[in-house]
Amino acid sequence: ANLGESPLAWLARRGGIEPVEMAAGGRLREDFQKAGTLGRLTMNWDAQPRSAGGGPRLEPALRARAAKDRIAAALAAVGPGLREMLERVCLAETALQAAERELGLPRRSGKTILKLALQRLASHYRMA
Repeated sequence: ANLGESPLAWLARRGGIEPVEMAAGGRLREDFQKAGTLGRLTMNWDAQPRSAGGGPRLEPALRARAAKDRIAAALAAVGPGLREMLERVCLAETALQAAERELGLPRRSGKTILKLALQRLASHYRMA
């Protein structure tokens, strides 16, 4: 197993999920990272790039708040019973078997539940 590989990437590489499902899960994960919910171990002293053009710039706190709002809307759209699998596999990057155990699911049911959740997520994002 590749320790740096996400559970979604592992499933996609083995044909366990469709590209649109992978893209939806990746978009949720990206918002999770933008929300700053992963935390930082050290201060980031790098200068932020400046741009003369482009759209309005949001302050970092506002960007994080907007990302958290998008996550909440996406998880609400997926609904209870499916959102928990997304939270574990896409956000916490928990392996599928471990997520099954944590959620008290029967063995080998996790992939089906994850696929349903990812399909609803793709629909919410208007990808499908």
